[in-house]
Amino acid sequence: MKFYTFPGFLALLSLQAIPVFSQAGVSDSISKVAIDGNEIVLEKVIEGEVALYRQAYQDEDLFETLGILSPAYETKYHYFIGNSEGIEAIDGGNYKELIPQYLKNALELHSRLGRSGFRFKNLPSMILYYNRFKADHPTKQPYGPREAGLTLIE
Repeated sequence: MKFYTFPGFLALLSLQAIPVFSQAGVSDSISKVAIDGNEIVLEKVIEGEVALYRQAYQDEDLFETLGILSPAYETKYHYFIGNSEGIEAIDGGNYKELIPQYLKNALELHSRLGRSGFRFKNLPSMILYYNRFKADHPTKQPYGPREAGLTLIE
C-alpha cells in the first residue's frame, strides 16, 4: 500500500477534476458581460447571431408548517438577449418590443408574437429557429418554435 502526501493528493485530485469541467464546457458558457456600466456574470444558453443568456437568483418564499414559518428557496432566472450590437435584459413585459430589434427580417415571427408557441416562455425556441434560418438564409424555412424541443422559460 502506497501513502501519498497531502499536497501530492491535492495535486492528483486537481488533475482529475480538470477534464470533467472542460468536457462539460462550463468555462465556455459562463462569461462576464458589461450591461449599463456594471459587470455581471451570465450563462450563455444559446449561441449564434442572436444569443440568449441567463442569470440565476434565489427566490425565497415562506410557507407554514404546524404554525412555524419556514423559508423555501427556488432558483429562478433573469434572461438577457444579445447580438454583436449589445445585450439587454428581456422579460415577459418587454419581449414583444425587443424581438423585432434582435430578430430582424423575421416578419412572420413578429406577427405571431403573443400567440401560442410565440410567447415569452418560447423565447429559446424562437432564437434557435432564427439563428438556424439566418445560417440557411437561401432556404425558406418557416418558423416553428414549438418543434425545437427546448425547455420553456418558467
